[in-house]
Amino acid sequence: QQLYSKINNAIHQRLKKQRVIEAKSTLTQEQLIDKLAKGMIDAESFRKQTHLMNQKHKTISSISDNQLQTSLQKVIQKSFTLNMLHPYIDEIRITKNKALVGIYFKNEPLNIVNQTSQSSIA
Repeated sequence: QQLYSKINNAIHQRLKKQRVIEAKSTLTQEQLIDKLAKGMIDAESFRKQTHLMNQKHKTISSISDNQLQTSLQKVIQKSFTLNMLHPYIDEIRITKNKALVGIYFKNEPLNIVNQTSQSSIA
């Protein structure tokens, strides 16, 4: 439950941040249209400023599944112990060389073991 809360909070914070950015962008576009309508800026200035706004908006990319999985793995690896996660773990994979290669949650395909620096079990 604690794991779910942390993940849920992180997702909601990201969504809230995205909504604030979108609201600011929409407000700015409305202001530009108003200035153009009142003759305060010309069509070329309007086009340039609108283009700049769109460029700024494009730099904010959506989160891909891989990015989300990587972020979740980092949070889980740094915040939880196996004893805390034990009720939620479905499978633990260990190689013949006693290297930990996988810890999987029940009903989830997420492997929380960092594959680039595998830890060994003594």
